[in-house]
Amino acid sequence: MPPTNDANEGALGAFRVLIRHQPQLTQLQYNAQAMFCHNKTQESMNKTFEHDDYQFVCKMAHEADTQGQERS
Repeated sequence: MPPTNDANEGALGAFRVLIRHQPQLTQLQYNAQAMFCHNKTQESMNKTFEHDDYQFVCKMAHEADTQGQERS
């Protein structure tokens, strides 16, 4: 176990900075964006995604939006 919790402070600090710049961002959106960057998803998408894949992702996002996951 590390002697300090610097990793947590770094993640919290990044969250606070991002929320200052994008106050409308929800926790779910922040988590998705953080995972997207951490997993280097864009690189994979650039290599393998085709038009049908983009349509599928948009459809899934629309369905999630209509389910009201973002409502508090």
